Amino acid sequence: MHLPALLLASLVFTPVAHAGFKAKKASDDELIACLDEQPDEVKRACMDFIVDKRVLQAGDALVALSAHGTTKVLRAHALGSLEKLGAVQAVPAAVRMATDDPEPNNRKKALVVLQKLATQADGAPVVIDRMAHDNDPDVRRKALAVAKKVTWEGMEQAMIDHGLSDGDPLIIRDAIYGLVAIQSTLARPAIYDATRALPEAERTSVLRNWAEHVLPQDIDFILSCLDDTDDDVAIYAGRALAAYGDKAHVDTLRAKAKEHGGKRADAFEDSAKELRKGK
Repeated sequence: MHLPALLLASLVFTPVAHAGFKAKKASDDELIACLDEQPDEVKRACMDFIVDKRVLQAGDALVALSAHGTTKVLRAHALGSLEKLGAVQAVPAAVRMATDDPEPNNRKKALVVLQKLATQADGAPVVIDRMAHDNDPDVRRKALAVAKKVTWEGMEQAMIDHGLSDGDPLIIRDAIYGLVAIQSTLARPAIYDATRALPEAERTSVLRNWAEHVLPQDIDFILSCLDDTDDDVAIYAGRALAAYGDKAHVDTLRAKAKEHGGKRADAFEDSAKELRKGK
């Protein structure tokens, strides 16, 4: 009674197992042909063998698959294979995917590939374009993250032009992180204005980060944050002042402690003590 069912199961599963075995034993030409002829799961196995065997002549087939693969996973796998091979086609394929792939995660993956492999000429225009125009905020954040890590010209200005003006508070916050960390002086007032416009949670995070990167021209802005509507923002501003202010600000902190009271008062007193000891 059960024999036909067993035979049917064998017929269903044997082709996949056989195809996997063929991929392992296949010649270079057969592996390349696999990328066009086989089911998707077999194509992924073939790509892994192509990488393991360093079949560089598979580059064009991988490019085609990264552009026209039927699933997002297949397209991403193809680009990853080009990257692992160090194929010359990896950067052009990443440029195309970062710009045109309909799947946001694939566009993010492509931006990371550009960060690793692209020259300024190839990578910078794409990163700036995605930061400015991608319709997915996660992709814009990834473009911003890449901009903070590379040394390409134009990234600082792009963070100012596009990161600070983005409608997403998390992207604005990340742009401020990056600009403060590199001690950007190109548009300090714009950075202050963008910080003030953030929701309280993001302002707190920015001021916490800022406390490690204060420039002399930031002191007036830091002083203004002592009166922020959020206690945590003000407290981190006090800590920044303790690290970078001068002894004249001891009296300022103590006056603000009396003015505001509560946990802010205790924190300001502590910052005043630190400032007095450290200067």
